[in-house]
Amino acid sequence: MKDIKGFLYDIDKKLFDFFNNFIKCRFLDIIMPLVTKLGSASISICIPLIMVIFGDENIKKLGIECLTAITSSHLLVQILKRMISRERPYNIFKNINTFGMTLKDSSWPSGHTTASFSLATTISMNLPYIGVMVIGLALIVGISRIYLAVHYPSDVLSGLLIGSVFSMFLHGYYFF
Repeated sequence: MKDIKGFLYDIDKKLFDFFNNFIKCRFLDIIMPLVTKLGSASISICIPLIMVIFGDENIKKLGIECLTAITSSHLLVQILKRMISRERPYNIFKNINTFGMTLKDSSWPSGHTTASFSLATTISMNLPYIGVMVIGLALIVGISRIYLAVHYPSDVLSGLLIGSVFSMFLHGYYFF
């Protein structure tokens, strides 16, 4: 078990180095802090609220489904963050690009990625013609979290899975 844990940690570290150091450039230094905000609570809650308030009947239902997916997935995220208490990469690694971001909660799983994939998965199941775009945006939000040194790749992968699974489960509930 210890060998598996070490192997997974090595993969996490190598992927983290790739996203935080190897692809670093001036353009991404400007864009990634902006992109990461798409997964923030204010944006991920405002989008479905706008759907509920201003949308037609179908868009209102989609907004409610999105809010349900975000709320339920984030309950699990907050429980896991408190149970696991994983240190953020910027507290562990030296000589990384931190962009001055400091957060008080735990690293695992990524809440921004969970929110992004809760929204993107729900939207793509209801509006498949924009599915590639919203899933792509959610993936870029996840990558931004690694680039900004606030998450490990495994934190982002976990957020992707939690957000997607909750959305798929709830979509099945809403439609069956």
